[in-house]
Amino acid sequence: MTFKKGLLLTLLFIFLGWGYLSTDFSTGFNTSFSSSAPKPPSKLELSGAKCADIAERSVANIVPIIEFQRLERSSRQANVLNRCMRDHGFNENAAWLAYALPIASSNAKVEHISAEAALEDMRRLAMSRFNVQPKQPIYWQAKK
Repeated sequence: MTFKKGLLLTLLFIFLGWGYLSTDFSTGFNTSFSSSAPKPPSKLELSGAKCADIAERSVANIVPIIEFQRLERSSRQANVLNRCMRDHGFNENAAWLAYALPIASSNAKVEHISAEAALEDMRRLAMSRFNVQPKQPIYWQAKK
Protein backbone atom coordinates (compact mmCIF):
# COMPACT_ATOMS: atom_id res chain seq x y z
CA MET A 1 0.00 0.00 0.00
CA THR A 2 1.38 3.38 -0.92
CA PHE A 3 1.51 6.42 1.28
CA LYS A 4 -1.26 8.23 -0.65
CA LYS A 5 -3.67 5.30 -0.33
CA GLY A 6 -2.94 5.02 3.39
CA LEU A 7 -3.54 8.74 3.88
CA LEU A 8 -6.83 8.60 1.95
CA LEU A 9 -8.03 5.61 3.98
CA THR A 10 -7.12 7.37 7.23
CA LEU A 11 -9.03 10.50 6.21
CA LEU A 12 -12.01 8.35 5.16
CA PHE A 13 -12.09 6.61 8.56
CA ILE A 14 -11.84 9.93 10.39
CA PHE A 15 -14.72 11.36 8.34
CA LEU A 16 -16.91 8.29 8.87
CA GLY A 17 -16.10 8.20 12.59
CA TRP A 18 -17.02 11.86 12.97
CA GLY A 19 -20.35 11.26 11.20
CA TYR A 20 -21.02 8.20 13.39
CA LEU A 21 -20.27 10.02 16.65
CA SER A 22 -22.38 13.05 15.77
CA THR A 23 -25.51 10.98 15.03
CA ASP A 24 -28.23 10.88 17.67
CA PHE A 25 -29.49 7.31 17.46
CA SER A 26 -32.67 7.96 19.44
CA THR A 27 -33.95 10.25 16.69
CA GLY A 28 -31.86 9.02 13.81
CA PHE A 29 -30.71 12.53 12.92
CA ASN A 30 -27.29 14.01 12.68
CA THR A 31 -27.20 16.35 15.69
CA SER A 32 -24.30 18.44 14.47
CA PHE A 33 -26.41 19.80 11.62
CA SER A 34 -29.97 19.75 12.96
CA SER A 35 -29.27 21.65 16.19
CA SER A 36 -27.45 24.50 14.48
CA ALA A 37 -30.32 25.42 12.16
CA PRO A 38 -30.93 29.17 12.52
CA LYS A 39 -34.35 30.39 13.56
CA PRO A 40 -36.26 32.35 10.94
CA PRO A 41 -36.07 36.15 11.30
CA SER A 42 -38.99 37.90 12.99
CA LYS A 43 -41.26 40.42 11.29
CA LEU A 44 -39.42 43.19 13.13
CA GLU A 45 -36.03 41.98 11.88
CA LEU A 46 -37.27 41.67 8.29
CA SER A 47 -38.96 45.08 8.31
CA GLY A 48 -35.97 46.63 10.07
CA ALA A 49 -33.48 45.32 7.53
CA LYS A 50 -35.65 46.55 4.67
CA CYS A 51 -36.15 49.98 6.23
CA ALA A 52 -32.49 50.35 7.20
CA ASP A 53 -31.54 49.69 3.59
CA ILE A 54 -34.06 52.28 2.36
CA ALA A 55 -32.79 54.82 4.91
CA GLU A 56 -29.17 54.24 3.91
CA ARG A 57 -30.01 54.64 0.23
CA SER A 58 -31.92 57.86 0.93
CA VAL A 59 -28.76 59.61 2.12
CA ALA A 60 -26.23 57.85 -0.09
CA ASN A 61 -25.66 60.89 -2.30
CA ILE A 62 -25.08 63.30 0.63
CA VAL A 63 -21.39 63.74 1.39
CA PRO A 64 -20.95 65.74 4.60
CA ILE A 65 -18.11 68.26 4.59
CA ILE A 66 -18.81 70.17 7.78
CA GLU A 67 -20.31 69.03 11.09
CA PHE A 68 -23.74 70.51 10.37
CA GLN A 69 -24.01 68.44 7.18
CA ARG A 70 -23.14 65.26 9.11
CA LEU A 71 -25.91 66.03 11.60
CA GLU A 72 -28.35 66.81 8.80
CA ARG A 73 -27.48 63.52 7.06
CA SER A 74 -28.04 61.45 10.21
CA SER A 75 -31.28 63.32 10.91
CA ARG A 76 -32.62 62.58 7.43
CA GLN A 77 -31.61 58.95 7.71
CA ALA A 78 -33.36 58.59 11.09
CA ASN A 79 -36.48 60.30 9.72
CA VAL A 80 -36.67 57.93 6.74
CA LEU A 81 -36.14 54.91 9.00
CA ASN A 82 -38.86 56.11 11.39
CA ARG A 83 -41.39 56.69 8.59
CA CYS A 84 -40.63 53.37 6.93
CA MET A 85 -41.04 51.45 10.19
CA ARG A 86 -44.35 53.21 10.81
CA ASP A 87 -45.46 52.18 7.33
CA HIS A 88 -44.55 48.58 8.23
CA GLY A 89 -46.65 48.70 11.43
CA PHE A 90 -44.19 49.65 14.19
CA ASN A 91 -44.10 52.55 16.67
CA GLU A 92 -41.78 53.74 19.41
CA ASN A 93 -42.14 51.53 22.48
CA ALA A 94 -43.31 53.48 25.56
CA ALA A 95 -41.34 51.08 27.78
CA TRP A 96 -38.15 52.01 25.92
CA LEU A 97 -38.83 55.72 26.47
CA ALA A 98 -39.38 55.18 30.20
CA TYR A 99 -36.13 53.18 30.29
CA ALA A 100 -34.16 55.79 28.33
CA LEU A 101 -35.21 59.02 30.06
CA PRO A 102 -33.17 58.57 33.28
CA ILE A 103 -30.16 57.31 31.35
CA ALA A 104 -30.36 60.27 28.95
CA SER A 105 -30.49 62.78 31.80
CA SER A 106 -27.40 61.28 33.44
CA ASN A 107 -25.60 61.17 30.07
CA ALA A 108 -26.51 64.82 29.50
CA LYS A 109 -24.82 65.86 32.72
CA VAL A 110 -21.66 63.92 31.89
CA GLU A 111 -21.42 65.14 28.28
CA HIS A 112 -22.58 68.71 29.09
CA ILE A 113 -25.44 68.64 26.58
CA SER A 114 -29.19 68.99 26.95
CA ALA A 115 -31.29 66.02 28.05
CA GLU A 116 -33.20 66.18 24.76
CA ALA A 117 -29.99 65.92 22.74
CA ALA A 118 -28.83 62.96 24.83
CA LEU A 119 -32.22 61.28 24.39
CA GLU A 120 -32.09 61.86 20.63
CA ASP A 121 -28.61 60.29 20.46
CA MET A 122 -29.90 57.24 22.35
CA ARG A 123 -32.99 57.12 20.12
CA ARG A 124 -30.95 57.07 16.90
CA LEU A 125 -28.84 54.21 18.21
CA ALA A 126 -31.79 52.20 19.53
CA MET A 127 -33.97 52.61 16.48
CA SER A 128 -31.39 50.82 14.33
CA ARG A 129 -31.38 47.69 16.55
CA PHE A 130 -34.00 45.17 15.54
CA ASN A 131 -33.22 42.22 17.81
CA VAL A 132 -34.07 41.84 21.48
CA GLN A 133 -31.33 42.88 23.91
CA PRO A 134 -31.21 41.35 27.40
CA LYS A 135 -32.20 43.69 30.26
CA GLN A 136 -33.23 46.42 27.84
CA PRO A 137 -36.61 47.05 26.18
CA ILE A 138 -36.59 47.10 22.41
CA TYR A 139 -37.22 50.43 20.68
CA TRP A 140 -39.85 49.23 18.20
CA GLN A 141 -43.28 47.93 19.14
CA ALA A 142 -45.93 46.56 16.77
CA LYS A 143 -49.01 48.76 16.35
CA LYS A 144 -52.10 47.54 18.09
